[in-house]
Amino acid sequence: MKVLATVILLCGTALGQQASPPSPTQFVGTYAGTWQSQYLHDREGTGATVLSITMENGSLQGHVIITGSPVGYKGDDLEITGEHFAGDIMTINFKAKHGRLTGTGIFQNGTFVGDYRFRYRLAVDRGQWNLQK
Repeated sequence: MKVLATVILLCGTALGQQASPPSPTQFVGTYAGTWQSQYLHDREGTGATVLSITMENGSLQGHVIITGSPVGYKGDDLEITGEHFAGDIMTINFKAKHGRLTGTGIFQNGTFVGDYRFRYRLAVDRGQWNLQK
């Protein structure tokens, strides 16, 4: 019975020492890198990107600026929803407050990698962002 009690105590201690979900505030900061369109057809489809993440009223907010858009898109404020995935990884969904940009992404170890969807008139562009803090 003493062995069983020791095993239960050790298991309980190990469970209690598991890492807690990361605080969303650890993802606050400025991330810079590149974007790349999946649809390169007849236009240039790459450029630089800067994503600024802030914490406002307990939720993550963002602002993105991009260069190189063939249609003149320069960026927007973002509404961000996120959830803990595992360890220090947070997954997010984002939506532009004023434009037609939406997407998903993953924050981990000072990086942000995400997929976007941008609608311009009747065309839809899809691509990726790869950013470092």
